[in-house]
Amino acid sequence: MVLVLVIVLLVLLCGWGTVYATFPRTFKLSPVNKGIISTNTPRIHAKWSIFMGEKVEVVKALLDGKDVTDEIFLKKDGFSYIPGIPLEEGEHRFFIKLKYRFLLSKDFGDGRIFIVDTQPPVISFKSDSSLIATRESKFELEGRIEPGARLRLRLNGKSLPTPTIRKDGSFYLDITLPSERNILKAIAIDLAGNKGSERLVLVIDRDSPIIKEFSPSNKSQVKTSNPMIKVQVEEADSEISEISLRVDGVRRESEYDPEMESILCPLSLGEGKHSIELWIKDAAGNSAYAKWDFTVDSTETFGGNAMAFGARGADVTELQARLIMLGFDCGVIDGVFGPATRKAVEALQEARGLLVSGIVGSSEFEILRSGKLPGGPIDGARIVIQVSKRALYLYQGEGLLKVYPIAVGRRSFPTPIGHFRIIRKDINPTWYPPDWADVRHPIPPGPGNPLGNRRLLLSNPKYGIHGTNRPSSIGKAVTHGCIRMYPSDILELFDAVSVGTPVDIVR
Repeated sequence: MVLVLVIVLLVLLCGWGTVYATFPRTFKLSPVNKGIISTNTPRIHAKWSIFMGEKVEVVKALLDGKDVTDEIFLKKDGFSYIPGIPLEEGEHRFFIKLKYRFLLSKDFGDGRIFIVDTQPPVISFKSDSSLIATRESKFELEGRIEPGARLRLRLNGKSLPTPTIRKDGSFYLDITLPSERNILKAIAIDLAGNKGSERLVLVIDRDSPIIKEFSPSNKSQVKTSNPMIKVQVEEADSEISEISLRVDGVRRESEYDPEMESILCPLSLGEGKHSIELWIKDAAGNSAYAKWDFTVDSTETFGGNAMAFGARGADVTELQARLIMLGFDCGVIDGVFGPATRKAVEALQEARGLLVSGIVGSSEFEILRSGKLPGGPIDGARIVIQVSKRALYLYQGEGLLKVYPIAVGRRSFPTPIGHFRIIRKDINPTWYPPDWADVRHPIPPGPGNPLGNRRLLLSNPKYGIHGTNRPSSIGKAVTHGCIRMYPSDILELFDAVSVGTPVDIVR
C-alpha cells in the first residue's frame, strides 16, 4: 500500500514538473516579429493552453518603452491589447513579462518588433505630369514604387504583362500604344496590404505646338517701360513641357497658363528697340520657335528711363544734343536713337571708362547732365545754327559751351542761311499771324502761343529763335523758317545772350 502511494506521488510530481517546466505551451504572440501592419491601432494579442490549477499573471507590459500593464486585457488562456492612442508610422517595440503559477511560480517574457504602415504606396512615373507623350507608338514606360510592393497595369481596360521591378522599386515595361490617346491605370499593393493607384494618359504626338500670336506685336511701339509679354500658343495633342524666352539675348522667367494656353512674362525695359526670342517644346519633344521685336517709348523726359538703340522722342533729341556738346558726334539731331547715336554713346562710354554697351543708363545720364550754364549774359557769346543737324551751338569765343536741339524750316519754307545778329529780346511775345497762317487775329501770351515764352528776333525780322507750344516738333524740319527750342532751353539761352550777339546759320 505504501508502495502504491509512493508511485502515485512520483507520478503526480513528474506530471507537475512536466506541466511546470513546459509552460508556456502553444504560446503564440501576434503580430509576427518584423511584421508590417496597415493600421495604427493594432491588436497585440497572445494565446496559450492551460491546465487545471495553473494561473498566469501580467507582471509588466511595455510599448516603445512606455508601461501599458494596466491596459492589458488578460484572459485565462491569453491576453489582448489595443493602443488607446494611434501609433505613428514606422517601427514599434512591444514586450510583455508574465508570471506563471503552478504550486511554484516562474517568470516568462516575450516581445515583438513591428512596423506600422498605413499609407498607400506611391506610384511615380518618369514624367511628373499625368500625361506622357511620345512621337512613336512603342516606348518604354518607366517609374518607381515602394520597394517590395506589387504592381498591376491596365491599358485601355486590358491587363498588361507584369513589369520588371528592381530591388529599389524602379520598374520598366515596353509598351505598344494601340491608339492616339490611351488610358493607363496602375495599382500598387505594398507589404502591409495598402493599395495605391495612379491614372496616366499616354498619347502619340507627332505635331509641333503652334505659336499663334504675341503681344506686344512685331514692330509695334509701346508706351510703358513695364510691358507684359503675352504669347498665345496651341498644343492639341499633349501639353507644353518646356519654355525658353529671351529678351535681348537674356533668358527671362515666364509662366505658362494651361487653361488660357498663354505664356506670360512681365518686363521692365528701357527706351528703345527690344528683341524677343521664344522656344517652346511639348511633352513629346516637338518644338516651335518665334522671334520678333518692339520699341519702348514710355517717356519724353531725358533721364526718365534707360535708352538704347531704337528709342525715339524728345528724350533722344536731348541725348543727341548733349552728346554733341561733349564732343561725341551723333549726326543729325532727329530724336531717333540710330546707329550714329549708338556709336557716339559707345565712344562716350569708352572715353569715361564705362562698360561699352551702347545703352544709356544712370552713369551716362550723370555725365550728360553736366554743363548747366551760369545765369546772366555771357561775354563774347555767339551762336552757330547747323540746319542739317537740327542743332544750335552756343560759343564763348572759340569755346563751345552748349548744344541745343532745335526745329528748323521745312523744305517749302527753309531757314535762311547767312550771318545775322540778335536785334531784340521779347519776353512773353504776342504772335501776329503772317500771311500763310489760317489764323485771323493775334495770339496773346499763354499756352496757345506758338512762340512760347521767349523770342530772340534776328536782323532779318521775318525770323527768330523762340520757344514752342509743340515740343514734339523739336528735331524736325517743320517750321516756316524760324528756329524752335524747348521752353526750358530758350529760357537758358535767352539769359545767356544779349542784343547784338552774332548768329551764323549754316547748312
